[in-house]
Amino acid sequence: MKLDMSLNNNALYYGCVIAELGDAPYQRKVITTPMVDAIQIIVPNLRKILSSSFFKNSDSITIFGSTPVWVYLCCIRALHHQFSYVYYDDGKNIPVLIYGHSQPGIDVF
Repeated sequence: MKLDMSLNNNALYYGCVIAELGDAPYQRKVITTPMVDAIQIIVPNLRKILSSSFFKNSDSITIFGSTPVWVYLCCIRALHHQFSYVYYDDGKNIPVLIYGHSQPGIDVF
């Protein structure tokens, strides 16, 4: 399973204000919703996404996409409660294990 964490994921950021800054070809998206408020929006959106049948039968997920670090950090808890293994792909198609259960009661970081 893969989950796009970039600001292009409308379902994840639904309710947040996303702005485009700069001129082409250097235009980029930013979250203008204050961080404290955005976290209260993004985490429930993530839980709703994860509750879909698409994510139900997998023990691992790979997250990817350009977004502020705090978005990744606030979402990791929800991800590690549902998946045994959480990977991050920086776009080079070499997933890095962020969190995993190697054996019951033993965590790999």
